[in-house]
Amino acid sequence: MTYGEFPSPSLPSTGKLKKQSQAFQHRLEELRNLREQIRALAREIQSVTQLIYGVFMGMMIQTLDILQDYLELRKYSYEHLDGSIHAEECFAAIKSFSHNRSKFEAQQNAAFVFLI
Repeated sequence: MTYGEFPSPSLPSTGKLKKQSQAFQHRLEELRNLREQIRALAREIQSVTQLIYGVFMGMMIQTLDILQDYLELRKYSYEHLDGSIHAEECFAAIKSFSHNRSKFEAQQNAAFVFLI
C-alpha cells in the first residue's frame, strides 16, 4: 500500500451475515412476543382497574344511601347530589348549603349535611 491509499474494507463473510441476520430476526420475534405480552397485561390491568373502581363506587353509593336513610330517619335536613340531579337543582343545592346562615337557621330547616 502506498501513501494516500486506503485499505480496502474487509467484507464480512456470507456465513457471518447469515448468523447476524438470523440473530436479528430472532430478536425481532422476541420483541413482538414481548409487545403482545405487554398489550395483554395492559388489557388485564384495565379490566381489573374498572372492576375495582366499580366495586369502590358501589360501596360508596351504598354508604351514601345508608347515610341518607339515617338522616331521613332522624329528620335531619341534607342536600344530596348524584348523576340524576339536573343542573338547576344542583346549583340550588350548592347555594342552599353554602349560604351563610346563623346558628338559629342551621338549627331549623337549613341543610347541615351535603352528600355527594
